[in-house]
Amino acid sequence: MRKLFFFIVFPTLVFAQQPDWQRVEQTFQNRQRNFSTINELSKFISMHFDDQPQQAAAAYWWIANNIRYDVSALRSQREADQLQAQITAETFARRKGVCEGYAGIMDSLFHLLRIPSYIISGYTRQGNEVSEIPHAWVAANPGKGWFLFDPTWAAGLLDGRRFKPHFDTSYFMVKPEKMVQTHMPFDPMWQFSSKPISHRQFLSGGFKPEEYQPYFSFEDSIVAYQRLNLQQKLLAEWRRLAPYSELHPALKSRNAFLTGNIEITQYNRQVDLMNTATNYFNRAVVLYNNYVDLQRRNQGVKSADSKQRLLEAAESINHALNTIEAIGKPHPDMRKALSELDSSLQKLKKALEKEGVRFG
Repeated sequence: MRKLFFFIVFPTLVFAQQPDWQRVEQTFQNRQRNFSTINELSKFISMHFDDQPQQAAAAYWWIANNIRYDVSALRSQREADQLQAQITAETFARRKGVCEGYAGIMDSLFHLLRIPSYIISGYTRQGNEVSEIPHAWVAANPGKGWFLFDPTWAAGLLDGRRFKPHFDTSYFMVKPEKMVQTHMPFDPMWQFSSKPISHRQFLSGGFKPEEYQPYFSFEDSIVAYQRLNLQQKLLAEWRRLAPYSELHPALKSRNAFLTGNIEITQYNRQVDLMNTATNYFNRAVVLYNNYVDLQRRNQGVKSADSKQRLLEAAESINHALNTIEAIGKPHPDMRKALSELDSSLQKLKKALEKEGVRFG
């Protein structure tokens, strides 16, 4: 959130076009509704605004004028333990939140309106002051290329510890090369530039790329990003940010956030794989017990049905062992349980081998 400084002249940001804000306001005011869900709000916007730039303006106006900044949560870290979806839902329900909530609502609306968008994490500067608090805003392509939106800064200003509502259109559909003068993404690809500036340049107030800087294909990077799972996305950003993490508290904070979440997602992935391996093991046990029961009924004579049970049990054991191998180096908290599972699988494997099953 912006602080209110009476001695600073803010730079004027240039955007693609100014919507008819008076029409946007009148459309909402003439049809007063207490939207209970983001989906309901998106349907209203879609019904009353024709093209995507107008719909983007409606989303921007509604969020800025209906979500109040939660000053008490400004320096709180409680959001760090929440998923973005939870932050978005809570902010919309309370009509109160911080930047992650503002950006989350806008991103959700854009997706429902079929406007490509992303939530951007970074940090900001006003005049000569670079904030130590991370910030979030939105990148979207409302049919005319990529632009940046900051619905939080559109809502008002902070005067000390007091929030002062004030609708600001300056951060609507801002061109990337202008937005980077005040908003620096942690990951350079969200500058939407073939020659992004570095964190050092931003911190020093330099906004022009170096002449020798190599070409950076942000389009290819975004396409590749879309194919990654959550852990891979976190790792990709961490690798690009790590060399700069000690330059500023905001960068250090983001690096710690990424490191913690990488560990969490890796642990969750290992737990999921272990649960999958356990399910395969349990299925193998059931199939083996079925085989034993059939053998007892057939007085030790193997039928086609009993042989099939053995083969299916062996297949499940192989799946379980391959899944355990995919875990790699296990987290310390799950080593004991994983060792016990592996031991049980080996015992069952030997039991099947005694019945003539051959494992490759």
